[in-house]
Amino acid sequence: MGVSSTTSRNNPLLLLVCATGICFCYLTYGVILEKLNSNSATLHITTFLLFTQSINNAVCSFVLMLLQQSFEVIVVSDNGTNAAKKEKIKKLSTSQQNHASRNGVLPLNHKLLFAASFCYFAAMTATNEALAYVSYPSATLAKSCKLIPTMLMGYFVERHVYHTREWVGAALITVGIVIFNISRLSIHDSDDDAELLQRDSPYGLFLLAFSLAVDGCTNSCQSQLKIQGDYINYRPPSALETMFWTNLYAIFFFLPTSLFSGHWSNGINAIHQVEDAAAMMMQLNALAMAGQICIFFTITFYSPLMCTTITTTRKFFTIILSVLRFGHVFSAVQWSAVVMVFGGLFMEISCKQSSSCASSSAHSAAKAIPQAKACDEKVKQT
Repeated sequence: MGVSSTTSRNNPLLLLVCATGICFCYLTYGVILEKLNSNSATLHITTFLLFTQSINNAVCSFVLMLLQQSFEVIVVSDNGTNAAKKEKIKKLSTSQQNHASRNGVLPLNHKLLFAASFCYFAAMTATNEALAYVSYPSATLAKSCKLIPTMLMGYFVERHVYHTREWVGAALITVGIVIFNISRLSIHDSDDDAELLQRDSPYGLFLLAFSLAVDGCTNSCQSQLKIQGDYINYRPPSALETMFWTNLYAIFFFLPTSLFSGHWSNGINAIHQVEDAAAMMMQLNALAMAGQICIFFTITFYSPLMCTTITTTRKFFTIILSVLRFGHVFSAVQWSAVVMVFGGLFMEISCKQSSSCASSSAHSAAKAIPQAKACDEKVKQT
């Protein structure tokens, strides 16, 4: 990528750019999608739309990878970076030399990329299918709990140890968003929403639970792809490589699903019959592409959990902006929920910052030890 993973991980500006890109792209995406779905002819085209987006994302990420490789070749030839890289490898330990020299020729773990792509497809399909059997408020409440299964899968599958503050922060964010949404249901059209909630079918609720579980599996696969070591025969993919292969494999899932469900024919008919449908689909594809680039950069340089935190709280901020835009007044319960969410975010960020500082200090200390030993040797020789 031209920038080391460690340096990028400690760069708050890159995180701010990624978070802003995710929020802007998917906020605008939701507005355009709502406008597109306002016509009955475009209601059942979900898998067709996701299929076109997967093709667009795969092509764009492939082009960007080619441009990146061309740029790196030019930089290497002009600045002699290749010789400097070899000189740097010589200074490493034997195991580190083996890993550094192999890392450029090791293949990608396509089995894990395929699994991550299938989980992405399954989660998207289950969520959209669930909307036919449960109310939209129920789906919103369920997706608000995405942080918890992500951390549970990280704990049980990856054996990742989370700090207590991270668990508390995730719980505060989840509970705060759920309370905020429930309070909105009790204020606006409470009778209608209560009736909708009562009509939620067990099958629809099962699909939502399945979607949350698969979301956790997706994040777990993405975390496993980033693991490096001498005992691993695969190299971690870059952000663009992850985006390319995830979408390429997803095409083979979305295509038969759209044909079998009838969404393909519905999508083709909508393009010809609905005014501006093609233009809106192109806008959605462009926003999905930009949003995915930000998402995969966040996953690659930070973590899937950080990405989940951004996407989850993005929905919460969207609701707040919507409420404030129309001049609604927050109740005491809603203000309490807002405090809980921001408190959880503060705990998550502070915990990650402290762990980042600790790892940087440990790295500096480890680097200083051999330097101190070298100085002692020189003193003894003199």
